[in-house]
Amino acid sequence: MPDTSSATNAVQTPVGVWTGLVRHDDETDSYTISFAPDGTIALRTSVTVGTGTWVAGEAGKFSYDLTETFTPASGRAGRVQAHVEAHIEGAAHRGVGTARIYTPDGTLVHSATAEFAGDRVGDAPADWHDAAGTAL
Repeated sequence: MPDTSSATNAVQTPVGVWTGLVRHDDETDSYTISFAPDGTIALRTSVTVGTGTWVAGEAGKFSYDLTETFTPASGRAGRVQAHVEAHIEGAAHRGVGTARIYTPDGTLVHSATAEFAGDRVGDAPADWHDAAGTAL
């Protein structure tokens, strides 16, 4: 579990809420992601909700694994599995990751490298953090 016991540590970890953009294939999508001190993640996009875990690294670096489920409004079914390596730069974070899209029966249908960039908009997890995986 990440140690967020001091204000200095809190600044060097992703704990809080971030909004940003992810670029993959020929698309750019927005997201809101919430990181909790216990190492959990909650995510919302216009077409998915997700949950996962994060771990802190050295000097503002962190990584996370995330499972996103398509919402009914997306018109799609299945899930996205993502792994991201990121770092904090002041009130922003940047990262590179891999996203894999699976059908409901688990067949891999697409894989892409993605670049993430976001800004911290809150220093505590989102109010919806614990309910993110059930927000379908």
